[in-house]
Amino acid sequence: MNSLNSMISKLKPLGLYNLDSDSLVYKEIYSYSYGLEIIEDLLDELERECFINTAIDYGLDNREKTFGYVDQGLPTESRRKLLICNNSVTRNDFTKADIEYLLGIYGIDSYIIEVPNDSTIHINVLSFTNSVLSKSEVLNRIQAYLPAHLNCIFDFRELQWQQIDAMDLTFAQMDNKDLTWNEIDNYEQ
Repeated sequence: MNSLNSMISKLKPLGLYNLDSDSLVYKEIYSYSYGLEIIEDLLDELERECFINTAIDYGLDNREKTFGYVDQGLPTESRRKLLICNNSVTRNDFTKADIEYLLGIYGIDSYIIEVPNDSTIHINVLSFTNSVLSKSEVLNRIQAYLPAHLNCIFDFRELQWQQIDAMDLTFAQMDNKDLTWNEIDNYEQ
């Protein structure tokens, strides 16, 4: 119920006021309701922007500024997901699945190889679909999320270990082909 109908429904039972649409009382109540609806709309917007899951404008901007960046070029849902990642502060929020999820937000399809003995993770990028940010911008932003105690190596090459393994060739067979690294990257059987 809007504020005009609400005021009329509360005043009508009193029988003290002429509430016909051409009366002065009605016109005064109409003016009040117009001002109240502006305030109601502002309060609805404020409530929406207070929560990451519903924010679409300055609520996202203000939170991003808190973390030192503004990703207005990204879709709203991706911005929300990044803010939620930024607010992840427990030790359980930095698993392999969480890192893959983060990479996916930025448009990186990848698989991760963990090397615990070297405190390293290798991130083999299968595809990069972010049309808003460059690779270097994405890598800079992702570095802010990755665990600081791990060395993270990104591999954007086309040829992936899974493809090499699928060729089912021994090292000697590949070495006998006498290929350069570029030729190996583009090698097809």
